[in-house]
Amino acid sequence: MLMEPAYLLANASVVPDPHSVTFSKHIRPLFEVHCNDCHSGWFPDGGLRLSSVDEILEGGKSGPAVVPGQPRKGWLTYTITLKDDSRLKMPPGDASLSASELDLIFEWIRQGAR
Repeated sequence: MLMEPAYLLANASVVPDPHSVTFSKHIRPLFEVHCNDCHSGWFPDGGLRLSSVDEILEGGKSGPAVVPGQPRKGWLTYTITLKDDSRLKMPPGDASLSASELDLIFEWIRQGAR
C-alpha cells in the first residue's frame, strides 16, 4: 500500500483555490522541469510518458501512473515520495520535488487528475 507523506498540503498557499489544480497550469510545468527529459519522446523510461493527462492515465510498463481521486495509489505518487536511493526514486539521484510540488501533484490527483 502506498503511503501519503505527512507533509502533504502543509504549504496551502501554493494553490490559491485548492479546487482548481489543473494539469496545464500546475502539473505540466512541474513535469517539464523534473520529468520530461526521461518520460517523453519515442522511448520514454519505463514506457511512461508524462506529457498529457491521457498518457499519464494510460501509464507505462508498471501500470497506471495515477488513479484519479486516489493519490495513495499509482506508481507516480509512490516513486516521487521515495526517500532512499532505490532505482525507483523519481526524480533520480539527488534531485527531488519540494514539499509544495508534491502537494500540488497529490491535490491534482485528489481532484480527479484532469
